[in-house]
Amino acid sequence: AGAGERTAAAAAAHTGSLVGDDAAFDALCRQTGACRVHDLDDLFLVPPIISAVGRAGPRVGVLSISGGAAVSVADACEREGLELPPLAPETAERVGEVVPGFASCQNPVDISGTFVVAMEQFKRSLEILTSAEEFDAVALVQTVHPPDLAERIADVIIEGADPRRAIVVWIAGSQSASARAKLRRAGFAVTERASACAMALRAARALAERSGELPQLCLPPGGSVSPRGSASSGGSASSGGSASSVGSASSGGSAAAWRRPSEAMAQLAQRGADVAPMRLVKDGQAAAAAAAELGFPVVLKADSAEISHKTERGGVLVGLRDESEVRAGFGALREAGLVQDGALVQTVVSGKRELLLSVRRDPVFGFVLVVGFGGVLTEAIGRAAIALPQPTEETLREAMHAAGMRALIGAFRGGRPLQLPALVHIARAALEMAVALGSVEHLEINPVIVDDDGWPHVVDVLIDAGPERRTDDPGS
Repeated sequence: AGAGERTAAAAAAHTGSLVGDDAAFDALCRQTGACRVHDLDDLFLVPPIISAVGRAGPRVGVLSISGGAAVSVADACEREGLELPPLAPETAERVGEVVPGFASCQNPVDISGTFVVAMEQFKRSLEILTSAEEFDAVALVQTVHPPDLAERIADVIIEGADPRRAIVVWIAGSQSASARAKLRRAGFAVTERASACAMALRAARALAERSGELPQLCLPPGGSVSPRGSASSGGSASSGGSASSVGSASSGGSAAAWRRPSEAMAQLAQRGADVAPMRLVKDGQAAAAAAAELGFPVVLKADSAEISHKTERGGVLVGLRDESEVRAGFGALREAGLVQDGALVQTVVSGKRELLLSVRRDPVFGFVLVVGFGGVLTEAIGRAAIALPQPTEETLREAMHAAGMRALIGAFRGGRPLQLPALVHIARAALEMAVALGSVEHLEINPVIVDDDGWPHVVDVLIDAGPERRTDDPGS
């Protein structure tokens, strides 16, 4: 209850405007394997199904006499992250032999209402589907029937279906009460609601995946994140000069300094995150020299803790191709009053995927990690999800699925799948950095650009000590 409430502090930043406190609780449930329901009916309907089914994998088959009801159950299963695999060829062939020619042999399977005069075919369909190896569980969907017919249907289900692999979704109200009670006595999980069936199957999946130990949900005091992958042996942090070229990152510096993008990225690079190589410069000539050293094309952007949305202020110049363009670009930033603290020259990172990784302070859970769509469309798309520390590949994958980012994880537009271990390392580095800062309210890495090899690169960082520190446009 109270899922719509949002804190005042969270409303001031990208991530706060996308996810409220309820999302942190949702992440807690997701990462501990808790089954969350959203109304009191499901609170009472879901546990008996879990008790009957126990542990089950994510692959669900749906068998129904009603196409509309079947699709409703299938939709509920997909919303809970379950899979609806197609029938194996041999299963489809066997089902096709016993159902009418106009019935569907896809998943969901619609055997049509003609089964009421062909109970033997109905029984055979139950036997085939609940023994099919491509499914971990099968939802048997019934609708409104008069009491006598409902009793006959219950008898056939008891004879033909395996109660360890079947959930009966009987959307029928009081007319089928006696038949449903008979099924329960025979050991079947029974419910009237598609949502309860899907939530219980999600819980059964979580039970099957659990090792019996709860995950660690907070960073250890003073704990560190050890580098992994190429970052630990150099990567962009050392070979690209990201840390050494921006000054006092190695000596710590002040929290105020850390709020500048250059210092923030240097701190992430020191923790092994893959940061696009960059140079901090104070004038146009130095900018041109840095660009020549890094190699063209380059990005030139303002390096200020006072500007959270540099693109809207004209503070990011992309694709500068030679020294003259860089000098002219620095002059344009200076005229706009955007280089009082200097400017960053940065190597161009190419990729078709842009992600957001952010750490924000939640009033209940402390620092939490937010993952969502990155770049200039972060707020336009408006989808993000929370993961709690310490993130793992699985919890980060689940958070991305919850944010509607499933397509960005696999091979994307000719590119390789996302290197999740590298993204986990960036996330852990950001969490460790937020802990080190202490006073930070939001630490936002946006964008994280994923190249065609699937490797994520940090391109920009925003640190916010609280909404009252903002000096740019309200509501940004």
